[in-house]
Amino acid sequence: MLGFLHSALPGAQQSQHSPPVAPEIDAAMAEGKQLSARGDLPQALARFERCASLAKESGDVDREARALLAVSAAATRLRRYSVALDAALRAKPLAITEKDFAIAGGASVNVSAVFNQLGDFDRARQEALDAVGYLKNSPNKKFCARASLSLALLDYRRSDNAAGEAAFDEAIRAAQAAKDDALEAAAWDERGILLLDEQAELPGTALLRPAEESLRKAYQIREKLKDDYGLSVTKEHLAELQLEKPDGDVHAALKLINEAMASPTSRVSEGVPYYPIHVKARILQKLGDPAALSEFRRAALVASEWRRTALPGDTTNTQTVAAMHDVYADFALAAADASLRRKNPALAREALEVLAENRAANLREELAATYGRNLRLPESYFSLLQELKEAQGKILFGAEPARDQAQLQNIQRRLQDLEIKIGISNRNLDYSGERKSLKNSLRSIQGRLGSQQVLISFCLGNSQSFLWAVTREQLHLYRLRGQSAIEEEAKAFTTQVPAGTGPADAGYRLSADLFGQLPADIWAKPEWLLVADGGLLDRVPFPALPAGSKFLSTNHSLRFLPSELLLLDANESPVSPRFVGIGDPIYNLADARRRTSLVPVSARSRPALSLARLAGSGRELTAAAKMAGLPYELLTGIDATGSRVSKALANKPEIIHIAAHIVSPDGQPQRAAIALSLTAEGIPELLTPEVVAAFRVPGSVVVLSGCSSEQGQVVPSEGMTGLSRAWLLAGAAAVIVSAWPTPDDSGAFFSSFYRHFRTQRPGTPARRATLALAESQSEMQSDHTYRSSPAFWAAYSIISKE
Repeated sequence: MLGFLHSALPGAQQSQHSPPVAPEIDAAMAEGKQLSARGDLPQALARFERCASLAKESGDVDREARALLAVSAAATRLRRYSVALDAALRAKPLAITEKDFAIAGGASVNVSAVFNQLGDFDRARQEALDAVGYLKNSPNKKFCARASLSLALLDYRRSDNAAGEAAFDEAIRAAQAAKDDALEAAAWDERGILLLDEQAELPGTALLRPAEESLRKAYQIREKLKDDYGLSVTKEHLAELQLEKPDGDVHAALKLINEAMASPTSRVSEGVPYYPIHVKARILQKLGDPAALSEFRRAALVASEWRRTALPGDTTNTQTVAAMHDVYADFALAAADASLRRKNPALAREALEVLAENRAANLREELAATYGRNLRLPESYFSLLQELKEAQGKILFGAEPARDQAQLQNIQRRLQDLEIKIGISNRNLDYSGERKSLKNSLRSIQGRLGSQQVLISFCLGNSQSFLWAVTREQLHLYRLRGQSAIEEEAKAFTTQVPAGTGPADAGYRLSADLFGQLPADIWAKPEWLLVADGGLLDRVPFPALPAGSKFLSTNHSLRFLPSELLLLDANESPVSPRFVGIGDPIYNLADARRRTSLVPVSARSRPALSLARLAGSGRELTAAAKMAGLPYELLTGIDATGSRVSKALANKPEIIHIAAHIVSPDGQPQRAAIALSLTAEGIPELLTPEVVAAFRVPGSVVVLSGCSSEQGQVVPSEGMTGLSRAWLLAGAAAVIVSAWPTPDDSGAFFSSFYRHFRTQRPGTPARRATLALAESQSEMQSDHTYRSSPAFWAAYSIISKE
């Protein structure tokens, strides 16, 4: 759905209280609707924004709400999501004040439409539910039909095929009852493309026929309505359908996409401009047309320009980057293939530069946003973070999780609304200098590499994958096997190592597949910087990969980067030479340390689930602090609280070492949080990713010695998210994480790590930590106890942004 179109709403009511400018506003609104109907959305948007401004100046709340709704509808169609969200969120309370629930419902539908497009389906569904609630008593059945269809679309995404089909059938019946042909056409089109998307994730072709039937019905209705924009959208989808069918007519697909792109209202000029270009590139590639490469290039360039102004918020950014991943990856794969076939090194460079920019964009833009927020965060933001911590803790450990889940969702909504508003404000700041830095060539990256360093970057594709090995002097490009073959080996190896069964055949095969073609001069480089893009490859315990008769980490230090372009960030923030240790929290009501706090806990508040005490973590912190050789502060027991942590981190310590449980709700590893001591309600206090990202720890090295601290949502080009990304957003130079549960007596490993870290001078904190980690892992390999097993030392890896 493209938004709650304002043209469906009646005009503002004239009264004796109408301001003098009311006729001017109404005339401009009518002109804006005409422009919108003709497809001139930029001019229509300008008219609607002028109307909203005039209405606000004259105190006409009703007309301001209607104008803002029109702004959000036009901006949504243009994919100017920040503008659309801001307008809709401003319109809703104004409409509620005027008791105009049709406008309030329309605003909720528009917010739902934006989050639906961005992939935040939970938030979109909640807004659609709000809209149905506002509109259920509306006499205008078209409004109700539109809201119901929005809800049906989102329920389909969350349900199985049968439930989705039933939901669409109901929505289509509602549109027919309302005699809204445009809405019915939109429903058929959305149903068709959703079926097509779902088929792409499933074996066989069972969903292609119903997808085609739906798209054909949408086409027939839109042709009858002479809906040029709708026809161009459906033609794009029909072209993609032909591309996906085993016996599809590729020439017919090319004709359809060319017609769609030639339309004056094509999404090349509005909406999602990269989509039709990308579809055309895939068609040309299937036809063997050399022009495919230039179209893939154009799609990637257009996507880069589009994303800079279109994406609000953090979660929505992450999911939208995932949706656009194919655009960048397809160009990189095509350019890399052409580079090897044509012996053209310039194409290899260009492919890697595009990949690097895609990988960097989300993290870099969110970094800029978080730094900006630090200067202007309102007190309500921190209050909401505190509420979020408490609510998530109750869900994980409380006795009534269903009740607490509703509270958590409400808090998340309020927090996201506030973050969006902050994000919109921050987009007025000038980050042009930072964005220009993303355009630096690969040669600039090479200039930052040391003589002992090599940058190794992967891009996985269905039929073939590629590896780039970059040194100060050279760039090597190698063709690898397809993604499924590599990930099958990666999964087998990643399962074997934590179990202590050794590398076995899977490890040798994976190592040979990934690194077997590298020449001797690359193997001679002791410092490897890895960008491991794609699914299970992000989870591979690279230190334990066999390299001949040894492990890869025996002679190489390994550091992961979210993007190659972050090597260009040479700013080294000053840190205080201090060690802050956080661990051995109070997790049990019977803990003797808790009794000294004399905090009563009601029977109802007692947790349904308790965590085991990490008694060894206190010893780990003490040993690590002493070995680090820095003044230290240890927050354990009753001191392991959010307020004490926040106060300790305000001094920007050089090292932050956390030895605590890492917990997350079932099936939601992206919500991983650090469990601190029990609150007054008997619930562990949680440091969620939102809370962590709000800290300011520029230049710090963070060690997460927790249970599965590397867990996070695996997203293409986003790689290791969760807590590690949150600490990077907070400014950390590097984060050391554990990929699986490690023994409670990890003190020996970290004593070794800090001993080596202390001697690694000079150098950036990230490089010192990387070398220290490698030396500690090598030292463990020579141990004659269980610590020599990769199941112990290979759990640890380091991620940095410098």
